[in-house]
Amino acid sequence: MEKSKPKDNIHAKHRRRMRERFDKTGFEGWADHEILEFMLYNVYAQHDTNPIAHKLLKYSNHSIVRLLENANDYGMSENIEGVGVRTVQYLRSINEFMNYYRNMQLTENRTRLDRNSIYDIVKSLDMSDDHEDIYMICLDRLMRIKCIARMTSASDSGYAQVNLNKLLRTATQAKSANVVLVHNHPSGGTDISFEDLHMTVRIDEMLGSLGVFLVDHFIICGDEIVSIKMSIGELYGE
Repeated sequence: MEKSKPKDNIHAKHRRRMRERFDKTGFEGWADHEILEFMLYNVYAQHDTNPIAHKLLKYSNHSIVRLLENANDYGMSENIEGVGVRTVQYLRSINEFMNYYRNMQLTENRTRLDRNSIYDIVKSLDMSDDHEDIYMICLDRLMRIKCIARMTSASDSGYAQVNLNKLLRTATQAKSANVVLVHNHPSGGTDISFEDLHMTVRIDEMLGSLGVFLVDHFIICGDEIVSIKMSIGELYGE
């Protein structure tokens, strides 16, 4: 009697077909769970990754975007059966690499920050849904992007806590002539608080002492973007 083939051989054939399909079309026409199943081959050497892909998507409300955002929370490995820390770390690495690639693309292409590009660039930043984040966009004299860096860490209050030494060091190392700050309001609304105004004025003065001009500090919430420097000008009649 012929011996039955190991189950792993079935998965191996399926993986071979998936890889052949990818070589022909990339991810064009693939369902989200198929893309995730394929990507998880990098974590699971032999296991069937299809059930894990479905569990991950269900946990993230069937959104790959939400899934990668959730990967910053290692609690995923505790809440999804069959998903370990290594899987969560891998998903997080994808998210981090995408952000790194996007920033490097803007930098290496020497993308200019202007009224036409500001909205898309600001919207592309990986802002947290849980706490306020501040990003600094370092620019040369022609307003070309030199680097984009996160300046904050989460605080108990959820408000952005800026490491001013890091901010000044980053601006100096990038040899910035101009700087744009962006921070989010995850709780909703673009109202400018006293803390927002005070922080902007202080950073403006500190950067100015280094010969770096703070072009603006924007608040982003959903599809809204508000200029803090413009509000300061209106407040003081400038």
